[in-house]
Amino acid sequence: MPMFQRKEELNIAGGGSEVPNSGQTVVGKSVKLEGDFSSDENVRIDGSVSGTVKTSQNLEVGAGAVVEADVFAENASIAGQVSGNLDIQNKLELQASAKINGDIKTGVLEVAAGASFTGQCEMNATAKEEVESVKADTASEE
Repeated sequence: MPMFQRKEELNIAGGGSEVPNSGQTVVGKSVKLEGDFSSDENVRIDGSVSGTVKTSQNLEVGAGAVVEADVFAENASIAGQVSGNLDIQNKLELQASAKINGDIKTGVLEVAAGASFTGQCEMNATAKEEVESVKADTASEE
């Protein structure tokens, strides 16, 4: 199941009649983008990007994508190759086909079997406290 689901899909599945206008920027498979890339929408990369990638929303990097850039996002799901540092505010998901060469700074890190990562990883204190709180709640329920 993908980490991100479009708001339209969630609304329709929930029986809602109003569909919000949520944008998504897509860098297609045949696109090669060089320079600083910034968006306030969800971003999906299936092509090649070099420079800097910034979004205040969610980032998805497809299995065939090659990103040679520092990456900044709220949440990210990576299936392709990233050479650069990742600064993800909330949750970073590395799928089985992900290959990361760079340092990671995130709140929560989820790594699938098969993913590869070369670099250092730092999880912020707030996320660590939340994880410990969940573990404590789960332990007390048992």
